[in-house]
Amino acid sequence: MRLSATTLVLLSILISTGCAQRNYSEDELFQRAQENIDRGRYTSAKEPLQQIDTFYPFGRFAQHAQLQLIYIDLQNNEPEQALIRAERFIRLQPQHPNLEYAYYARGLASYQLAVSGRGLLADQAAKRDRAPLERSWSNFQSLIQQFPDSQYQADALTYMADLRQILAQHDLMVAQLYYRQGAHVASLARAQQILVNFPGSIHSQAALELVLSNQQALAMEAEAAASAALLAEWLQDN
Repeated sequence: MRLSATTLVLLSILISTGCAQRNYSEDELFQRAQENIDRGRYTSAKEPLQQIDTFYPFGRFAQHAQLQLIYIDLQNNEPEQALIRAERFIRLQPQHPNLEYAYYARGLASYQLAVSGRGLLADQAAKRDRAPLERSWSNFQSLIQQFPDSQYQADALTYMADLRQILAQHDLMVAQLYYRQGAHVASLARAQQILVNFPGSIHSQAALELVLSNQQALAMEAEAAASAALLAEWLQDN
């Protein structure tokens, strides 16, 4: 089989490029990456780290390079790639001494993905899947369970508290949407769910007010009276 001149040129370029990359030692690549990281040039640091991961997968800097790639992805606002790398590291390096960072990065990347675009109009936000929020919360919980003395625990708890409020807000938006649509039974159930699942949330008062409005709309007089009394007590205490 004869190769065209264009094909031969492309092959020559690929081979020479590969050889040129491979000619850098692992130490040289790692040093280049560190110099760029120290100067905050994360995009420039990414290439030598990727070369270490590709050409020296069992080298002495390979696992450290993988962790730094996760860090760089987060710094470059690339949470999808950071999440993939973190999950891969957790799967392949379960005994690594810095495994807790991969757990933390997985939680942080999933948090960034979950909250992205949450500043939508109420009806649009209410229709979004809440599963990414729950997954992010679960990822941070896994970090705390696996590493109870982790240096990242305080940050993880802060993100989890934030996710708790966002989940409560999401459910409130859904309940309000149901109410506007006249689906009072569904709205009531979702508002009550907020009070049960997120007690003390900043959205508790709005949820309780919605419970009362739905009960009144459904002519649930006894229940509405009890909710009104509870709301009055809440307002007095807060």
